[in-house]
Amino acid sequence: MSTPILEVRNLVKHYKVKKTSMFDRRNARVHAVDGVSLKIESGHTMGLVGESGCGKSTLGKVILRLEDATAGEVLYNGENFLTSSGQRLRDLRKDLQIIFQDPYASLNPRMTVQQILEEPFEIHHSLSGSKRAARVRELLDQVGLPSSHANRYPHEFSGGQRQRIGIARAIALNPKLIVCDEPVSALDVSIQSQVLNLLKRLQREMGLSYLFIAHGLAAVKHISDDVGVMYLGKLVESAPKARLFSAPAHPYTQALISAIPVPDPRIKQQRIVLQGDVPSPIRPPSGCRFHTRCSRATDVGAACRTIEPKTVQIAPGHNVACHLYNGADGDV
Repeated sequence: MSTPILEVRNLVKHYKVKKTSMFDRRNARVHAVDGVSLKIESGHTMGLVGESGCGKSTLGKVILRLEDATAGEVLYNGENFLTSSGQRLRDLRKDLQIIFQDPYASLNPRMTVQQILEEPFEIHHSLSGSKRAARVRELLDQVGLPSSHANRYPHEFSGGQRQRIGIARAIALNPKLIVCDEPVSALDVSIQSQVLNLLKRLQREMGLSYLFIAHGLAAVKHISDDVGVMYLGKLVESAPKARLFSAPAHPYTQALISAIPVPDPRIKQQRIVLQGDVPSPIRPPSGCRFHTRCSRATDVGAACRTIEPKTVQIAPGHNVACHLYNGADGDV
């Protein structure tokens, strides 16, 4: 079996809570990411979904070393990216890029598009000055923008056009893996599908792999090959896309999928409404972190409240961390 292009093993990211006064003796931590493991095959897209604050974006930033990991490993083609340094780290950074959520905040308003797209080549010394302008024109053409836009500033573009510039910057150095951090959530619905189709076309043409982080399950379903579901810093379920949407196993995943609107008013949809709010990541619940909002927590007695569930495989490629599944065979 081939080595996945990206393998994350037990990745942890905790943030220290600042003391509010000289009398505050707390040593509390925010458990943003708590032992997440996942794999992405070359040329595939892993979709990552969950409520706000579940740790999705933090996970993406830690994978790319935009944030320092507390513990764990990030293997890129079998090599631990988190321990790379010097010139090797510089070389690997060309292969691992990111598309940010807010296309306006991620672009320097004082730089023209030409300057923004030339910057990666200046940093990595990968093109001479005479060739950069030509490469910028190629990048603009790849993302569907005319080359005449190169001398404009970010404020002169619409949100969708700015995100296309962000995508052009991400692909400038011909990367192998791109973390897409909610790249369409700030865009109008009519523009979202255009950007998603652009990402899929670039994936086919360039052989890209994506970690696609999103709130909306519709976008994830459209672009992903595999889907992971996060809750309060934990990956509670992962499976191939078709399997996850047809046979969701974790109660949290079932609730998320039940909330997807159905365009046919004649179809009666059974909505699963979650009770209460997401607990604080500073003091996550003991046992299963979802048990405070789970309607099935009483089905397996006190285990949900006291024992952290192990991740088990219930079908090929389908993993779930839930006490309702008491073995690798998936018996309920």
